[in-house]
Amino acid sequence: MKFVGQDDVYDSVGQKIKADLMDGNAVVLFAYGLGGSGKTYTVYGPDAADSPDAWFKHSEPHHQWGLFPRLAYDLFKEKQDGWKFSMKYFQNVVDIVRDLMSPMAEEKSYKTGMRKDNDGFMNIEWCQSRTLETWDDLREQFMKSNAKKVSSPTQFNHQSTRGHCILTLEVEMPINSKTGMKEKKRVYVCDLAGTEPAGDLYYADFQKTKYMEDGEEVIEHRLKGPHKDQRKTKELQDQQKKINLSLSEMAQFFMKMADAAKKKKLKPGQSIPGCNSYFLCKYLKDTMLQAKTYLFCAIRPEVKYHPYTFATLGFATNASAIKLAPKKATANITDNERKLMAEMKDLKALVADLQSGGGGGDDMAALLAAKQKELEAAMDGENGNMADEALNEALLAVEAATAALDNITKNDLNEVRHMVKPPNLLKLTCMMCTCMKPTGETLTEDWLGSKKMLGDAKLVEKLKNYPRDKITEEMAKGAEKYLKNKKLTAKNLRKVSKAGHGLYVWVDAILKYHNRKKEGATTSDDLKIANQQAEKLKTDDILQHQMAALSSGQLPFNRSRVMVVGQGRVGKTTLLRRLLGEPFNPNEQSTVGAVTQDIDAKVSNRYTTILFVLQRD
Repeated sequence: MKFVGQDDVYDSVGQKIKADLMDGNAVVLFAYGLGGSGKTYTVYGPDAADSPDAWFKHSEPHHQWGLFPRLAYDLFKEKQDGWKFSMKYFQNVVDIVRDLMSPMAEEKSYKTGMRKDNDGFMNIEWCQSRTLETWDDLREQFMKSNAKKVSSPTQFNHQSTRGHCILTLEVEMPINSKTGMKEKKRVYVCDLAGTEPAGDLYYADFQKTKYMEDGEEVIEHRLKGPHKDQRKTKELQDQQKKINLSLSEMAQFFMKMADAAKKKKLKPGQSIPGCNSYFLCKYLKDTMLQAKTYLFCAIRPEVKYHPYTFATLGFATNASAIKLAPKKATANITDNERKLMAEMKDLKALVADLQSGGGGGDDMAALLAAKQKELEAAMDGENGNMADEALNEALLAVEAATAALDNITKNDLNEVRHMVKPPNLLKLTCMMCTCMKPTGETLTEDWLGSKKMLGDAKLVEKLKNYPRDKITEEMAKGAEKYLKNKKLTAKNLRKVSKAGHGLYVWVDAILKYHNRKKEGATTSDDLKIANQQAEKLKTDDILQHQMAALSSGQLPFNRSRVMVVGQGRVGKTTLLRRLLGEPFNPNEQSTVGAVTQDIDAKVSNRYTTILFVLQRD
């Protein structure tokens, strides 16, 4: 059997990954296979903190570096002015997401804060993103974050990761310094948990040995057998059942994609029904439908692992049937878009002229009419985008409030309710909360009404399911008057009461939602007015008449300004969306090729990685 080193792997596959990334594609590195088969080694290299060969301990290229360190090193080496790097790293353990970048490895339900970003890629909003200035910053952040992973020794791996780990590296690059437009290049490294059957798993005991080989220290972990304390085996098996269900759902997703591809019905960005029960598929499926995906299937060559090998190869076979033209992460500016941007610049100049009371006569009227006609042709009916963005921003606050409510217990509420003389800030918070009618009934705006609210056994549940779209202006104004008190802040309440802090955060979030939704509706109404006015200005005669009326002071100046600025808003929104997500070229197709490589996982005969790469023909 021929073995190749990590250098050879990067030269043959890594350079393709880099080229795809620099070409504007989002790239997913997807490692799948049995525990201990070389998944982590292939994408990262050695990553154990006690290993002298750990990739992050070497600032310069090392022969055991995996694909990601080599790719990231090259990107930082080629870094130019204006490039901005950022990184996210989290682990999915059963039903939770563990933010490895946060100082305390914060954990939340996997459903919390999961939504698509502006480019259509799924994101975990609350997980921290760190800016990276240098290559050394990335190594340091990875080392600190990786140490927070949940892992446990099993017979398959002395440091078996008990969940799926996903790292995202994002590089923001300026497209054109004159226009200020930028594009985002992102690579997802998905190091999945092992595929071993839950019933086969046990909590294992390893013997750690050190020895010198060719002048280098080598650390080896040798399996001794089941650990004396087998109480943890049940926990590991329960975890593995959930892991396997999530991997099975991902396999079903691949099968559905393959089936759609065979029927020639698979298109970038389309929705694949189902496959939403577990985090892995829910998070990755939309990304994989519009990204360039490299699938690394790792196997172990020992005879006793053959059943697992066949299962892994079956998964790879399904994946190899998929044909999909990946969506560009962001698009280069086309000639038409450059023209539209120039028109926007001219339009702004006209607005400035109108604001200063300048004239221009027939020439200005004709130019404005021409600009209006061309911009209308470029607009694609997305007038609601600004309203949608406002609403999405507001929903983030609601998600944060829901997370705060999860920390409030019945005892916390009872503690406040039984206070004879509650602290003033706590009392004000409860009274503010009564204004929102959280229990569904009108409460007196005093401590008596507050105690009645706190005595509701289902208060937290009602707060979580609060009908936020039915908030009246009277309710909002009643609560907002309390926020004028500068001492009434979340920071101060955290010192007073956990329940009070949670209630304050909830009211604040609900009010933000209400106000931003109202602002979004107003923006939408303004755009409708602007379009209605634009319809009235279809002829030069009408336009000239209004320009003349404006000059003579007979026409309210602000309505003419709304017409022009309104068009500018719509045009800019549409332009930005097109620049950040240009439709793919239907003539450019890609396919999934089953490219196999024998990869030396540790210059050892213990296992071999078989590499299947989704690549363009």
